[in-house]
Amino acid sequence: MTYEQWEAKLKELLSDVSEKEKSEAIGYYKEIYSDKKDAGFSDEDIISEFGAPEDCAGKIKAEDVNDTEDISPVNDDVEKNSSAASQAENPEKPSFRPPIATSVAGMILLTIFISIPLFAVLISGIAGLAAICIGGAGVAVGGFGTIVFSVVQLAIGSGFPAFLAMLGMGVAMIGAGIVLAISFFFITKYTAVFTFKLFKLVYINKGGKIK
Repeated sequence: MTYEQWEAKLKELLSDVSEKEKSEAIGYYKEIYSDKKDAGFSDEDIISEFGAPEDCAGKIKAEDVNDTEDISPVNDDVEKNSSAASQAENPEKPSFRPPIATSVAGMILLTIFISIPLFAVLISGIAGLAAICIGGAGVAVGGFGTIVFSVVQLAIGSGFPAFLAMLGMGVAMIGAGIVLAISFFFITKYTAVFTFKLFKLVYINKGGKIK
């Protein structure tokens, strides 16, 4: 069955429906058909989605009856009185929603005066921690250099006491440098991870929990 045949059958079944309702229904299905046809669907697929003309006509007739059904003033007054009584028995507090402009302005002020300074401090702190980590690695490298230099000094006859002093200094530098580099590496890492999660919470999740 083509769409034209389906539409003709639907019109035939809607012969006892008001012209306005029938025109709106046919126009509704025709618009959907046109959109789906442009999207590459076949008539068979579209008609299958619409369903049988008899089913569609039944739905349209039922809606037409509901729309044209008369409601007496007496029943209308009863419904209004019932609604008023229900509201009196169960009063509800009116919900307040701030205007969109106010919400946007609040977000802008929050970003300018809180978020930006906070993240600036956190990023500066991360940079400082990373610098200490790199400095610790440099101290360790300097310790190795001091040990090598002490061995060279001993070889050229600078004296055993001087050698021991420089050797001890080099070992101390290596130990302190390794401790600084490793500890501040992890501090920097976890601070950076926390900052990223906080940024995600504020600008992406908008109120979720930091996981």
